[in-house]
Amino acid sequence: MKNLIIIRHGTHNGSSLNGWGEVQMEIIAREIKMVSKEENFTLLASSAERAVQSAEVIGKILNVELDSTSEKFWSDETHRQNNNEFQQALNEKIGKAENVIIVTHLEYAKEMPYIFTENFPVRANKQELWTGSGIIINFEMQKFDYIYS
Repeated sequence: MKNLIIIRHGTHNGSSLNGWGEVQMEIIAREIKMVSKEENFTLLASSAERAVQSAEVIGKILNVELDSTSEKFWSDETHRQNNNEFQQALNEKIGKAENVIIVTHLEYAKEMPYIFTENFPVRANKQELWTGSGIIINFEMQKFDYIYS
């Protein structure tokens, strides 16, 4: 994998993305397009409605279909966070994909950048990513950039 882009879903009203959440995802998609310089993406999402809707907005702008969803990319009161299961599910889904976008939730958006940058010269902090924000992790250059809406 060359790039892993972790996005926290857009702002929502309960389970569904709201108007501002859609705008956030449009902005994020344009940022991805501008910053990554890549064209071929594998797009994954949590199975939560707001994450799927967020991924669909991103996919429309980047001209990529949502490849698959997983409950393992979701954590809340009913979906216990498990970083190992998240990584295992991600590895199973991506295969030989070079550029992966995953739309997930607060806990994973906070923990995964720290885990994936463990061997980088500068490691990502365990910081809360706001709804509609994300991080692009470039494994070839061992660097990362935060993206915001």
